[in-house]
Amino acid sequence: MKKAGDGSIRMSSAWKTALCCLALVLALSRCDDQVAGTSVGTGNPTEIEIAFKDDAGTAPITGSLTVYASTQIPVVGYAPEPLLKVDVAGASQATLRAADFAALPDSLWPKGSKNGSDRFFNVVVTGLDRGAVLKGFTWRKTDTSFGLRAQDVQVKAGEAKAIVNGRLAPLVALQGTMDTANLNIFGNYYLFIYGTAFQAQIVHGNFSIAKVPKDIYEGFVLSLPLFDRVISGMDSTSVFSLSPSLAEGELDLTKGPLHDRVLLPDSLRIL
Repeated sequence: MKKAGDGSIRMSSAWKTALCCLALVLALSRCDDQVAGTSVGTGNPTEIEIAFKDDAGTAPITGSLTVYASTQIPVVGYAPEPLLKVDVAGASQATLRAADFAALPDSLWPKGSKNGSDRFFNVVVTGLDRGAVLKGFTWRKTDTSFGLRAQDVQVKAGEAKAIVNGRLAPLVALQGTMDTANLNIFGNYYLFIYGTAFQAQIVHGNFSIAKVPKDIYEGFVLSLPLFDRVISGMDSTSVFSLSPSLAEGELDLTKGPLHDRVLLPDSLRIL
């Protein structure tokens, strides 16, 4: 640097170049810091470990962990079997892997459980006397990773495994009656909970579902025509909502408004 005749300082081109390089390095450093600061919670885990917990803490179980599509109908003729099953023998956790989801045929996912490349699913934990229904997970088909629920601890970028607490509850029975006055006498009716294993046929207005994790559930009823009375050309049927909600205790249910129209199983179609 040199002093000009008017007293001001003139900077050589070499100094100018050096200062510009320093400014660039500092800017890039600040940018890296900002990116690192926002990377927490943006990981794409490829494993979910469900940790079984109760009021006392860790709670080993013997039973199974099963995966159902979020809108899966667990009624015979539709999709009563889970998409995936992990057997558990005296363990306090079970792990789901994205690679196992990638091996599932896309045809197993109901239309309502898909949005673009995202697939939505629930996890049902069933032990001898305790269990849980965990809803709201996503499997991302494009990068074979999982999306967690809002209440779960989000993993940091680059981490492969997410830990999710599966809060266990006692297994109870959902049982009671349903008003059949406005039901078609030429059909069979099934009560079910979407995206779980839980369903029961309503017989003479009575139903019972054993060993359901204690909670409050939204129930639905599916109408299936009697096989020998299917109308030619009939290819779909109705799903109705129910009131009140399903919970432990003696229930007295009433059919609510139409919730959806679904295709009939091939075994009940006469086209």
